[in-house]
Amino acid sequence: RDQKIPVYGFGARIKSTSRVSHCFPLSFDSSNPEVNGLRGVLDAYHSSFSKLLLSGPTYFSEVLQLASAVASSHTFSSTSQGYTVLVILTDGVIDDMRNTIESIVSMAELPISIVIIGIGKANFDAMNRLDGDDGALKASSGRTASRDIVQFVPMRQYVNDPYGLTDATLAEIPEQVISFAKKKKVPPMKQTAREWNNLEAEYEDDVKTGVVLQGQQQHYRQPQQQTYQPPAIPQYQQQHQQQPYASVPSPSPWFAQAAQSMQPQVNSMMYVPPQQQQQQQQQQ
Repeated sequence: RDQKIPVYGFGARIKSTSRVSHCFPLSFDSSNPEVNGLRGVLDAYHSSFSKLLLSGPTYFSEVLQLASAVASSHTFSSTSQGYTVLVILTDGVIDDMRNTIESIVSMAELPISIVIIGIGKANFDAMNRLDGDDGALKASSGRTASRDIVQFVPMRQYVNDPYGLTDATLAEIPEQVISFAKKKKVPPMKQTAREWNNLEAEYEDDVKTGVVLQGQQQHYRQPQQQTYQPPAIPQYQQQHQQQPYASVPSPSPWFAQAAQSMQPQVNSMMYVPPQQQQQQQQQQ
């Protein structure tokens, strides 16, 4: 809720030390690795290139160990539920696969999910092994991961589909959170009421920090009435009377913005069975 995001890099030679590091804060301040919101993440990423040189190999284990420590510090109970989502962006294959698997198997016991996004044209076949969809990960000791906590997404499949990329990266997280809660036998927290003026204040803060573009402010407030118009199908018959659906308050400004931008802009259609089409033609 505070929009504070810890951001780390790996696989780079730090100019100030001339040493290759596999886990370093992009703020280059180990005492303060957090940035403010999405804009802070992007700014930290772009500004970091003046202080480092990209370098192999690609090791995940140090970043995973740090994320494991963060997740271990969270309380997950019926009154306080902290859950960590680690997002890893990589353009190369993993060079420490064994240590990575060992870490993930252990992390399955913690309140954490891992999303790995493969960028570029590298061969990411080995990443599917970490995903766990084809079978639980197994450590060299024979220990098996108690649950699936990894989702791998090749970005090249969604170059022209940003909403599809969002869906793919978040697809497994709800079930992973629920599976952890069931494993620990922790019931859901009681829902607390959030007033709309608080959401309004959060949205204004996002505008100020650059998370929401100024030109998109009008998308926050939904109109009183919208019209849903499903896609056209050649065998369907045009229906001239549009059917409005009730406007429902958005649960968050981000949802309102996304929903507004994805609203279909096609003609409304009505399916008419072939027999009814013949009857209509005979009546005419």
